[in-house]
Amino acid sequence: MISKRIKRYLIIDAYNVINAIDELKIDINNDFEKAREDFIQKMIELSHYTKENVIIVFDAYLVKNRKEKKENRDGVEIVFTKYTQTADSYIEKLVTDLSHSILNEIRVVTKDFDEQQIVMGKGAIRVLPRELYYEYKYMSRKIQKKYNKQEETTKDSLENRLSLKSREALKKIFDNDDY
Repeated sequence: MISKRIKRYLIIDAYNVINAIDELKIDINNDFEKAREDFIQKMIELSHYTKENVIIVFDAYLVKNRKEKKENRDGVEIVFTKYTQTADSYIEKLVTDLSHSILNEIRVVTKDFDEQQIVMGKGAIRVLPRELYYEYKYMSRKIQKKYNKQEETTKDSLENRLSLKSREALKKIFDNDDY
């Protein structure tokens, strides 16, 4: 019997999230491109932690002659919609396509109430921008804590394993100019 695995998707209305989070809004006022890149980087980190297929959708419906553009960075799909297409309409179509398989778990991040109702009606789970941001912050703290603990353990274990005589001998070797 072939075991089928559930595929987990996190679809993000990017500008919607950036505009909803005060910590991200500060960047958008200073440097729009930097805010977008910082957000993408945070979502790449989150995707590596959650193992979800992350799809970030940027609204380009007001950019004249803009064709749909997709790129993949570190396993995260980044989409810029085409001229006259909103992120909402792109996300709705994507959720419709993905929801045809019962093996897909879909979470959609948006603060737009109407969009939330539509995607939940198609079987997706609604995530508010603030919830996504808290999830990212929680993940960051957890990784930092683990890293600090590993660093502390490594430092302690090396120092504790060597005798004072061995440490002095190593110091002489490394302090010697001929080495």
